[in-house]
Amino acid sequence: MDEMAHPSGREPLEFRRQHIKHNPRDYRTLEVVAQVEGALTMGLSAALKEKVEFSGGGVQSANFGDYQLLPMSEAPDVAVHILESDGPIGGMGETGLPPVAPVVANAVFAATGTRIRRRPMTPATFLDARGRGTG
Repeated sequence: MDEMAHPSGREPLEFRRQHIKHNPRDYRTLEVVAQVEGALTMGLSAALKEKVEFSGGGVQSANFGDYQLLPMSEAPDVAVHILESDGPIGGMGETGLPPVAPVVANAVFAATGTRIRRRPMTPATFLDARGRGTG
């Protein structure tokens, strides 16, 4: 958007405000794409990496150095497709987040016949599930 403001000789923030005023769906589209990309990345992180460990009645992880997150170098490219609608503009929320872990678990089951029912879904979690005969 800033690249479009410069040739017009207008200040970028004012350019955005005018554009959004006349094209509200364009603005919402950018928000929705960012929301879905972030939610999918957060969901993959929860499904594959994140684990809260407890010890002595409290959380063992003291800070993010002890808590694994999905690094951007491991995040997949995401293509968000939005269907056009003449309906009213509504909220997006976190709709991209909840289905991620079940989708990963179902993909593992479809490929291997083993159901993983714990997160994070790591090779150790998979082998444990395979050893318990859940697949």
